[in-house]
Amino acid sequence: MKLTNKNVLFAIGLVVIASLSRLFPILPNFQPLLAIAVFSGIIFSSNSKISYLVPFGAILISDIMLHFFSELTLGYYAGFHSSMFSVYLSLALIVFFSKSINKELKYLNILGTSLLSAILFFLITNFSYWLFGLDIMNMPYSKDFSGLIRCYTEAVPFFRYTVGSVLLYSFILFGVYLPINKTILSKA
Repeated sequence: MKLTNKNVLFAIGLVVIASLSRLFPILPNFQPLLAIAVFSGIIFSSNSKISYLVPFGAILISDIMLHFFSELTLGYYAGFHSSMFSVYLSLALIVFFSKSINKELKYLNILGTSLLSAILFFLITNFSYWLFGLDIMNMPYSKDFSGLIRCYTEAVPFFRYTVGSVLLYSFILFGVYLPINKTILSKA
């Protein structure tokens, strides 16, 4: 996809709007992060620097805002945590893998990439949580296979929110960007 200043700015604007929705959480794990990474990897695939900078910039800024304002606005702390590196690693891998489907930009490919991103995110972040997090009883997970399985099992109920959010936000981002880029931005 050929990038012009107009479609880059429009895409960045969509990412900013999506990332601001993180400040008003609806459900646990229902966030635009994965869709932003998929969207940026695909739309900015011709410019690696932008494909990583846009989602990481938007996510970092919203993380900082959550860090400082979440207790005041939400009533609980929703900022940085001990396994943030796994979130950012997951997003980097999602951008990397999403860049490869740009050649065949079809809604079925976007759907598949979005679903795979949810699985990748689930596996990486929960593995990190098993290493560094606490279980539902605020106790560390046992550092053996049963502790790992327990961690993944406890995370399964939240996976549906991850899948739902990546599908919804991907549908919104691509559903707004692609038709406007095709009809308005490409002719301007």
